[in-house]
Amino acid sequence: MLRLSFLALIALVTTIGSAEGQNVRRERVHNGRDREVVVVRRWHHRGRRVVVFHPVWGPKLVYHHRWVYFPRYNFYWDNVRGMYVYLNHNAWVVSASVPSFAVRINLNEARKVELPDQSDDIDNIQDQNSQHVSLYKAEQDKQ
Repeated sequence: MLRLSFLALIALVTTIGSAEGQNVRRERVHNGRDREVVVVRRWHHRGRRVVVFHPVWGPKLVYHHRWVYFPRYNFYWDNVRGMYVYLNHNAWVVSASVPSFAVRINLNEARKVELPDQSDDIDNIQDQNSQHVSLYKAEQDKQ
């Protein structure tokens, strides 16, 4: 009986520690030929859903919001759609491929800002670009 109780306890601990026990669901969204965005959804201990994004250019990085802004290069990464938003000859472009001016940049190490959750519902983030340029340039100048 003691042996059976011990085995049941081990099974319970293993289940709680596994992804199934934590209600983690991994989604793989394919954008293009070799692009993959991994989204991990888990339930917070208070019943709130937590979404975690791992962008293709930084699979070990963790983001909780939709938009990542690169202030030095003035472009955005959309975690939801897996797209870049950047200015090209006075027109904003949305593309799945890295902007040509950023091809040689290590985006993992570049300074980036995860925009707050108020921006998550905005599809045209470029409309707020002038605010982002002034706000995050000022922060960069302080450093």
